[in-house]
Amino acid sequence: MSKMRNESDEDMDGIELFADPDMDLDSFVESMETKRDTARHSWKLVEELRDAKALREQLADWDDFDA
Repeated sequence: MSKMRNESDEDMDGIELFADPDMDLDSFVESMETKRDTARHSWKLVEELRDAKALREQLADWDDFDA
């Protein structure tokens, strides 16, 4: 956004936000897409770490397989 508001966010609803003539919608959409992509990437890393931990735990128990 090109303009920061000093008022509380509670004073403005979504429709008023997009009606603001000083708001750059392209920049807003681009920043939201970037945040979404970052969040998706972060969650993907969390899932990969969980999978790696589960595999390590399974491999640690591998010695007991023949017993």
